[in-house]
Amino acid sequence: MLTNAKLVFNKNINQKHTEAAIKHAEYLCLQKQQKFTSLRRTVFEILWEDYQPLGAYEIKQRLSMRLGKKIDPPTVYRAIEFFVDLGLANKIESLNAYIGCPFPSSQRSYIFLICENCKNVAEVSTGSVDNSLALIMEKLKFKLRKQHIEVKGICSKCSP
Repeated sequence: MLTNAKLVFNKNINQKHTEAAIKHAEYLCLQKQQKFTSLRRTVFEILWEDYQPLGAYEIKQRLSMRLGKKIDPPTVYRAIEFFVDLGLANKIESLNAYIGCPFPSSQRSYIFLICENCKNVAEVSTGSVDNSLALIMEKLKFKLRKQHIEVKGICSKCSP
């Protein structure tokens, strides 16, 4: 099982983790012959800032503040889609928000643990869930294209 829960819920994500994520993004872009432009880099940094899911307009606002100029929404959506397509960001469907992906090379399913109090989101990737889903899909003859599971609750840091 892979998880970043201890980092996220204990607020231990620091510049070192963000820098490692940026290096991986640069490497992946190079591998896939994609450009990691300065604008994309800034959007990526924003996605990793607080490890809280951000809506596109919140990202747009932060990007505008950092760059000191107005940014059009399509610019932000293109950058977000770029990272989602490369597996470097995930969309939290129930929140209509985005977050950096801590396990971009993992081929497993993602489970998002969303704290309803502090709003942080941790990810868990586990083979046992994948195996269970594969059995269900096979039994029902259902072809799975995409899946992620969102679990809402209270993290260990916020619970009494």
